[in-house]
Amino acid sequence: MTDVSLIVPVSGEPERERAWDWLRPSYEATGWEIVECPDTATEWSKGRAVNPGVAMSSGNRLIIADADLYIDLDVLGCALDLLGNGAAWVVPHKTVYRLAPRATRALRAMPEPPLPSPTISRHHLGPVGGGFVVCTRSAFDEVHGIDPRFTGWGGEDISFGWALDTLVGKHTRLDAPTWHMHHPPMQRFAGRASPENEWLAGRYADARGEPVAMRAICEEH
Repeated sequence: MTDVSLIVPVSGEPERERAWDWLRPSYEATGWEIVECPDTATEWSKGRAVNPGVAMSSGNRLIIADADLYIDLDVLGCALDLLGNGAAWVVPHKTVYRLAPRATRALRAMPEPPLPSPTISRHHLGPVGGGFVVCTRSAFDEVHGIDPRFTGWGGEDISFGWALDTLVGKHTRLDAPTWHMHHPPMQRFAGRASPENEWLAGRYADARGEPVAMRAICEEH
């Protein structure tokens, strides 16, 4: 039995589902436990999906992975090794390359995940706490998981990262690229998260580096 559980929140959005259908066989070949975790509520919440998925899993080492991101699996293996060598938790990716629809279709037409060229997309620095998070079960439990009060898009990932940094220890970031497959975006408010999400994320931001304050926010949910 493996001690690694891959936790993948699935939203039911068709393009994301197609991305996950293409990625899943490569993950299955690793022998890791795979837990797909949907949120069946009308308004999506990553925390409502991920937290029960972790509770159902059995591994002591967790990989929380977005269903629409491709990364070299050797990188995830390195991140897992770091957990056993003193890292508090690991962000395995640095640059996120965002594929256009045509490039996404071309990628999914390949029989197995290759290493796509980063020249065919725009890119940005991956957020700490989003995309891929590699941590122990005890670290996840310490922050009570991802705050399910975040709904829709924005704020939940970075707040999760701030909580882990404050209550578990500073993350280790690897330099690997990852590729984001195109799908229709969630609703934005003038390009930003909802006012409710921004208010809650602001509370997490204010509690960075303050364990007592951060623990109080995490214990609210």
